[in-house]
Amino acid sequence: MKPVARGLGLFGALALAWGCRADGYSEAARVITLPLAPKTTAPLPAPLPVGHVGRTCEAIVRQIESEVAELAKVAELDLPKRTSMVGVCSDSPKGAWFVALPPDAKATPPASEEDLAFLLDSAWEVHFEPASGPGAKRVHKEELANFGARIVHPPRLFDFDGDGVPELYLAVDETGDEGHRARQHGLFSFRDGKVVPYAPAAAIPFADLVDNDGDGRPDLVMYAGYTDSLEACYSGFPTDHARPSFLAHSLADGTFSTDDGVAKAFVASWCAKRPGAIASSYDAVCARLFARDAAAVKRERARVAASCTGGYCEREEASKKQPANASLDCERRVAWFGKAPPFVLP
Repeated sequence: MKPVARGLGLFGALALAWGCRADGYSEAARVITLPLAPKTTAPLPAPLPVGHVGRTCEAIVRQIESEVAELAKVAELDLPKRTSMVGVCSDSPKGAWFVALPPDAKATPPASEEDLAFLLDSAWEVHFEPASGPGAKRVHKEELANFGARIVHPPRLFDFDGDGVPELYLAVDETGDEGHRARQHGLFSFRDGKVVPYAPAAAIPFADLVDNDGDGRPDLVMYAGYTDSLEACYSGFPTDHARPSFLAHSLADGTFSTDDGVAKAFVASWCAKRPGAIASSYDAVCARLFARDAAAVKRERARVAASCTGGYCEREEASKKQPANASLDCERRVAWFGKAPPFVLP
């Protein structure tokens, strides 16, 4: 059965055209766009109790858009013309996933259009409403800062555990010109009458879903503990520097493997052999991936430590000339080499 997503009214067309394949993996198109001001809509359907049999995304989204319009009216704000996470909705054969306004939205009305737009991305009330029986919800809030630009990613559905109810993945990225980065995301499951984080992925700090091996199951792209903590010389924000990507391979039983053949092949795509020279922090990680014993680790550590000259920012701030082998990421090279990877490569 092909999932359907529908929406009307203030949000315009709710563009969640789920592109299902035979394997059941589906990915949503861009979500909703709020116009600058409310427009006339058809009368809202009568309120329906949570768990009402057959309530569709059409009824759900119309109710949510009415609540958002009322919030904007109370705060004397125009609706922002932008994509939003609140109002996302998708029917599935066993019920509807949707994102509603957080419970405290009316208690502290937003003071500006930007604050309203931030609220619609940053504090989610994620619901699952079964085709029959009581529904459930979960308030989910992380660490967006309302600084810079935000990208609302298309939601994704996939039934990882095979129970007939697809899990829901939502993600919003926030970036700033000076290197600020944050993410609000979650992989949610409906289990035992509750909306909960999908348990097999809960201990994996992943960044995205990608079907890496083409088996129809989304895998989890992760950074395996490699953090970008080095500050830029002047701003104090982390520098915009890509971290090495690893993979948690999605298995048929609903769990993930971080060190099987598929996970190693993913890493080998950017670290195919022991690097001949250490010219970047990626090379430092790659060198560690090929250090198979204590002697090799010691040798590679010395090679990484000698690969460039530190003190880059100090010399830059003192307007001193940098040595030929000076690099802003020298500290990162040493720190990343010291992190034990999930496996070693053959």
